[in-house]
Amino acid sequence: MSEILLNRSSESNLDHRTVYELIQGHGRTDMYLYFATAICDYERVVEHYVLEEEWTKAIDVISRQAGLFFPSNCVATCLSFSSKTDLELYYRFGPVLVRQAPKETVDAWLRQSSLDPLRLIPSLLQLQHVPRNPLSPHQAVRYLNHVIFEQQNTSPTIHNLIITFYASSPPSSPPVPEDDAKLLRFLSTTPSDPLTDKPYYDLDYALRLCKQTGRTQPCVHIYSKMGLWENSVDLALEKGDLELAKVNADMPEDDEALRKKLWLKIARYVVQDKQDIKTSVLLTFYCALS
Repeated sequence: MSEILLNRSSESNLDHRTVYELIQGHGRTDMYLYFATAICDYERVVEHYVLEEEWTKAIDVISRQAGLFFPSNCVATCLSFSSKTDLELYYRFGPVLVRQAPKETVDAWLRQSSLDPLRLIPSLLQLQHVPRNPLSPHQAVRYLNHVIFEQQNTSPTIHNLIITFYASSPPSSPPVPEDDAKLLRFLSTTPSDPLTDKPYYDLDYALRLCKQTGRTQPCVHIYSKMGLWENSVDLALEKGDLELAKVNADMPEDDEALRKKLWLKIARYVVQDKQDIKTSVLLTFYCALS
């Protein structure tokens, strides 16, 4: 059997199904993998490693398809045998591999710039509720950040997805401001559409999600992005964040009347809720000067 398989000139004349059955009948896994690789049937090689739960070997085969054993006289066989492109293996096996070996799988994705991130969404969603080490980076977020900031991907679906991951991450108990830091950083730095000057993510969706998950600072930021300055100040005051309210009260630079209204709202809050007359007078004075 080995002589037949090692005779590369005969590989294109072999009936593949028959050869596979013959090899499996003899229990020769090594020959099975050799023949599959020789005819560029990488899908079968990956399937074998997945069934054996050898995740890193499966990832390695997908990553190195073109660099694996590739006899010069079986190029035609490779082209005619496989109905799937090289990239199809990333999409097909992504869900199981990213669940079992998230870092290694994402490493492989990052090395392959031709991947369509939209087709990897089913794989990325596998990581949404998977327990992880809080000291390790979230691999789905790691990939999406690369796609958005390094590859300049502008798909609203991709931008909405990373917000979903950020907002859905479990908060500390009790919640602390640092819980919102990563999401707020993304909202503050994500690129905007140069034609509309609006972010690529859906503002309404992001606001609804942040409300549902109790992300106060991101909600205030989104309100300001929407030009809803009064809402942003109201929410900041509702959550007792006086400094955040002050920052947003100064945002409507072209609307002096609104800016004064917001500062008076803050002054009233300081008197009624904080019982701080002195600070309230200072805020009112600042409002009169602005």
